[in-house]
Amino acid sequence: MAFKACITVLAAVYVVQNLCVAHVDLDLDSGSSSSSEEDYEGSCLYPILHIANNKSLALNCTSSCGDNLNDTMPCVNATNPTLNYNTTNYYNCTVGLCNNGTCHSNNTVQLCWLE
Repeated sequence: MAFKACITVLAAVYVVQNLCVAHVDLDLDSGSSSSSEEDYEGSCLYPILHIANNKSLALNCTSSCGDNLNDTMPCVNATNPTLNYNTTNYYNCTVGLCNNGTCHSNNTVQLCWLE
C-alpha cells in the first residue's frame, strides 16, 4: 500500500511540474517577440566587404545614421574593378583607415568580396 501511495505522489509531482513548465512557456510565447528575434530598430549599420581570415573592411566610414565610424577602423578606399555590388565578383581593395568619416589609404591592396 505504501508503494502505491509513493508512486501516486511521484506521478502527481511530475504532472504539476509539467503544468508549471507549460505555463511558463505559454507566458514567454505571448510576449511581443521571441528570444530568437533581434530588434535592430534604431541601429546604425554600415556596409562591409569581406577579406581573408574572416575579417571585414568598412565600405564607407559613415553609418546609415550619418555618424562617423571609429577612427582607425579598417576601410576600403577604392576597388578594382569598380564595385558593382555583384556577390560573385572578387575585387582588389585598396585598404585604408577611417579618420573623421573619411577612408585614408595606407597603400595596401587586399582581395575582397561581398556576401
